[in-house]
Amino acid sequence: MFKLMQKKNQKIKIICGLMLVLVLLSFAGLAFAQSIDLGLGHGTLPNQSRADSFKELITIVLNALLGIATTVAVIFIIIGGYQYASSGVNEDLRTKAKKTLTWAIIGLAAVILSAVAVNTLIALLS
Repeated sequence: MFKLMQKKNQKIKIICGLMLVLVLLSFAGLAFAQSIDLGLGHGTLPNQSRADSFKELITIVLNALLGIATTVAVIFIIIGGYQYASSGVNEDLRTKAKKTLTWAIIGLAAVILSAVAVNTLIALLS
């Protein structure tokens, strides 16, 4: 029984470590997104049209929404990992946790793909 407890504790430590890495990566991504300077704080430049400033505004809004969606997906990955780690031998809870993790990872992949698509489209329009 002691070995079983050690294995369970080891799994919990691994899952918690992975969750911590995901949280740190999401914060690093948000910090990187905030470090991008679009020059909007300086007002409209003399040779800049309203269409350019509107395009930059849309870019900021879309990137903010993508950041929020990424944060929500990471939170659901953490919740699913906690559910999985605390499910013990209960198969119903373990199945529910696996579904949560699966859909959270699918959501995170969708957010990443949409971020790539939005930024590519904005780059093509510029």
